[in-house]
Amino acid sequence: MSKPILKINNFSLAYQNLGQSFPALKNISLEIASGEKVALVGPSGCGKSTLAKMLMGLIQQQIKTDGQILWNSEDLTKFSQRRWQEVRGKEIAMIFQDPLTSLTPHIQVGKTLTESLKVHNLLGNESRINKAVTLLEEVQIPKADQRAKQYPFEFSGGMRQRVMIGSAISCKPQLLIADEPSTALDVITQEHILSLLREVADHATEHAMILITHDLAIVDGLCDRVIVMEQGEIVEDRATKELIRDPQADTTKQLLAAVPSLNTPIFPKEMAKDAPSLLKVENINLIYQSSSGLFKKRTESTHAVKDVSFDVKKGEILGLVGQSGSGKSSLLRAILQLKPATSGHIFLDGKDIMGLTGEDLRQTRQTMQLVFQDPQASLNERMTIGDAIAEPLLNFKVCSKEEAKERSREMLKQVALDPNWYYRYPHQLSGGQRQRVCIAKALILKPQILLCDEPVSALDVHVQDEILKLLEELRETYGLTMIFITHDLTVVRRIADRIMIMKTGEIVETLGAKEFLEKATHPYSKQLIHAIPQIEVEINKDGN
Repeated sequence: MSKPILKINNFSLAYQNLGQSFPALKNISLEIASGEKVALVGPSGCGKSTLAKMLMGLIQQQIKTDGQILWNSEDLTKFSQRRWQEVRGKEIAMIFQDPLTSLTPHIQVGKTLTESLKVHNLLGNESRINKAVTLLEEVQIPKADQRAKQYPFEFSGGMRQRVMIGSAISCKPQLLIADEPSTALDVITQEHILSLLREVADHATEHAMILITHDLAIVDGLCDRVIVMEQGEIVEDRATKELIRDPQADTTKQLLAAVPSLNTPIFPKEMAKDAPSLLKVENINLIYQSSSGLFKKRTESTHAVKDVSFDVKKGEILGLVGQSGSGKSSLLRAILQLKPATSGHIFLDGKDIMGLTGEDLRQTRQTMQLVFQDPQASLNERMTIGDAIAEPLLNFKVCSKEEAKERSREMLKQVALDPNWYYRYPHQLSGGQRQRVCIAKALILKPQILLCDEPVSALDVHVQDEILKLLEELRETYGLTMIFITHDLTVVRRIADRIMIMKTGEIVETLGAKEFLEKATHPYSKQLIHAIPQIEVEINKDGN
């Protein structure tokens, strides 16, 4: 093996706050050689991202450290800001999880791509312009010369992630860190991004890569070695195939057991053929109008939802699957009339709710509640979680403040959270716990229909499993009807009774969850199935 470019010796890190110490990393020791591709895996909160930020010199809070992190034999824990400016981007670069928040909205993509080159004085201005186009071509973005002049909001999620990859490799760093680069992407876009990372790593044989993820399925075939972390410690460090075939640590076994599989047997609820429809959608169209051009004289139309019709029976879970931009969320907005449909009809329990306004619309929305993808953005950071759950009761004047408080405590119990956490704030909870709060908030009004918009896509597989179990239990408890939006077929097969596939605003196929894999006929459905990452090595999920 080549000489290590990164060597960590008994490194520990603790955050300091108000005289208290909170350990985040404990006695970490590892080596990474030039050309090596290493996965850093573990559940949320295990310390993966803390270690990555330390390797980039991005931790600004008060911290206490012990041990060494040697970068080419130089201890980076003692780097000055000036030294970090020399290293960051040029020698060590990072691809962040959320490209939208990592890209500057008012800066053209071409300038973002070559920012590191400019900072490190590697090319002249004219050469940097040409390099931006070359980088866009390398990350497989078409019409690169035109795209270089555009802004991040004009790119899809997958294309923005490609821009982040292009920016990270612009200076040909010795170490590339990819922090959950495909977590919130649909399976087809995820497949493209992982394929691109594989190409980058394979062509740059003298460079090392650390892939941070919670999903062991995407590690297989991409990384040579896997380092598993739990509660700030390394619990396993082995070759990928060996670790998957014979996991030793309990954390590794749990992560493998939580990987969704197309071979997992499912038991969808058998709906009676004559069961009444609770929601019926007929010929819904939704067209967005936007202005562009000089003085916004030109109006452009986007047909987001095209002549969609379907029904959902009482007590049924309907899965809605498709890539980003397929129209899934637009359809939910039309049902809730957050963005009224251009044409068509929506019947709720036999009543046409299209065109309702004022108090009639407000009361209708009380019976349909939405669980968003990002619990962090869905909760008010200044409001306690108990007050957040009680808020809908007070908004609809259902009961007094005292009764709302009691109902909120009861809902905390229902979603398996401690009622004594009423006065905690969102930042004091994990991602999975915050999502439970959002579910409790949606259920407090006892809605007839729960609309779930990608509620588990940003969660690690273990927490994802917990949330899905919770939704299944709540369905039995409350007799809930759900529309469950996701881009992950392995998730939707588990929770849904029927699966509806959406592409470019249209429903292309609808089948029962149990028969979907065998009977799907549409090419797009087959493409989605083929793109699902699967662990190739046969394992015993009990760890025996």
